Amino acid sequence: MALVAGACADDEEAVSTAPAPAAEPAAPDAAPPPEPAEPAEPMDDAEPAAPAGDDVIRLGYISGGDADPFVLIVTESIREEAAKAGVELAECDSNFSAEEALECARTLAVQDLDSMINWQFFPDSAPEICEAYGNLPTVALDTDEKPCQRVWIGANNHFAGVVSGRGLGNFAQSEFGCNYDAYVSLDIPSIPAVNGPRAGGSKDGFEEVCGPVPDDKYFSIDTLSGGGDQPENTRRQFTDLLTTLPTAEVILVISPSGDSMPGAALAAAEVAGREGHVWVVGHGADGSILDEIRNNPYWVGDVAYFPESYGSIAVPAAIALAKGEPVDEEILIDHVFIDKTNIDDYYPE
Repeated sequence: MALVAGACADDEEAVSTAPAPAAEPAAPDAAPPPEPAEPAEPMDDAEPAAPAGDDVIRLGYISGGDADPFVLIVTESIREEAAKAGVELAECDSNFSAEEALECARTLAVQDLDSMINWQFFPDSAPEICEAYGNLPTVALDTDEKPCQRVWIGANNHFAGVVSGRGLGNFAQSEFGCNYDAYVSLDIPSIPAVNGPRAGGSKDGFEEVCGPVPDDKYFSIDTLSGGGDQPENTRRQFTDLLTTLPTAEVILVISPSGDSMPGAALAAAEVAGREGHVWVVGHGADGSILDEIRNNPYWVGDVAYFPESYGSIAVPAAIALAKGEPVDEEILIDHVFIDKTNIDDYYPE
């Protein structure tokens, strides 16, 4: 029923300059106007309207460390997908630290969340962190977050390693006939569930092409040795390694730990005057190194993890957990090797 408000005149009639319409003839035997409706009784006992947003799903997100370009792209994709889905997102950056991840969990615990997306990097700390945010059902990214983990999303670690190793092996075969002086793996041994299959798969893939890596040519650098600044840790240790290999002319570097670290190795080689002796393959292919893949002759390529796609997988999974809906326990990212010959097929300029 529409209510139309009319203007009330005082004692004098209002004057209009518009021409008056012709009067309609009165309808015969017109019905008298209806009696005014009785005013509605006040609804003292009515329930107040629920405030807007009361039923909005609230997700929490612990980032592993947005200082890393790959992680930042994942974080941005999660923000974008949360906004598209109309859910609230409370987030905290753990900055590569188990202690800061625990503080993040405590901070998020008081924000009335429905489920979590968790990417802190230390599985041994996961039980305490889960407990700190009330064991909310959790989407884990690339690292186990048990016991609250309900869904694991991330790399098919061993396969990703094999893809990267084959890429490096094919390059070594075509350029050097598989003759090389050192094979260097930039590792994260404190996360064995990730590093083991990635580093092992990388070596497996390389050995498929070039045969077994001799023990005296195999080197591992712990990119978290010295703190959370992985590129700086890599630069420092790789500089030291170069001094122990003064005559090496073909040093092949593979980075299961991500894309910032091979760049640090190349920077160390340049400072040492050894740039022409080092070739790298990364894991990730995040946006920060696409130009390196295209233009740097010493950056052989990368196994792609498509970080920009994580949000489109993780956010719907977290929403489903918040609603109590079933979700696959494991969702794996597809991987391909990207180099100068095919990069524009995946990331056109």
